[in-house]
Amino acid sequence: MLLVTGGCSFTAGDYTWPNHLANIIKFDLYNVGIGSASNPMITRRVIHQLQQFDNFNDVLVVVMWSGSSRKSFYFDDKEFYNYKVGEVLNTTSEKFDTVNPVIWPEEDVNGYWCLATGGMRSRYITNWYKNYDNTTYSLVESYEAILALQWYLKLNNIRYIFAGYKDDWKAEDYKHIQTDRLKDMIDYTYFIEESQYEWLIKNTQQPWRNQHKNDHHPSRLQHKEYVKKVMLPFLRQKVLTKNYRLL
Repeated sequence: MLLVTGGCSFTAGDYTWPNHLANIIKFDLYNVGIGSASNPMITRRVIHQLQQFDNFNDVLVVVMWSGSSRKSFYFDDKEFYNYKVGEVLNTTSEKFDTVNPVIWPEEDVNGYWCLATGGMRSRYITNWYKNYDNTTYSLVESYEAILALQWYLKLNNIRYIFAGYKDDWKAEDYKHIQTDRLKDMIDYTYFIEESQYEWLIKNTQQPWRNQHKNDHHPSRLQHKEYVKKVMLPFLRQKVLTKNYRLL
């Protein structure tokens, strides 16, 4: 049995919910989560991993969607990738400080991805958020990414559930002709209703991973509690037997 998981920093790493879930249900884990991932990047990485398999008979996909404002840009100039993440270069240079550079897939020899979130120190990213970013476009991108992965999974009869790292991607009260039609197309049957972050705020007494730094990334114990109290019951309700076999 294979478990493919995708998401942002709430998913990446060896202490996060995918590892606890895989250990409990005894599935082989393929975790393609990566810090600062946009929702389109999550969809790309999950589908790319699935395409490596011969068939999907024993595959379960669990995705924790990221913030709608996050972006992923592809640069086709490898010269940008010759310094460390966060390193400040000469600020007069046209090649000043891209952030979160990621070569993916690893065999790509032509360029790399830049994973962007608001507030990052980068001429390119600052320019984007200042001049081009808006809520409508961000939500359109996120809804399209969710729909693309959902349709792919349904087309290939792959069992799955979705969750959110926070609730901002839903934008339930946001009304716009560009977003409403997409939001209404999403099938919420296999969505955990409340995000991990919001659930932890309300239901756990466990400390955050870096609480002293006001960094609200879940700790190992919080991830484990979320899996046991939220993910496992939902999985058993939707796609798994009581013995953790695929329905």
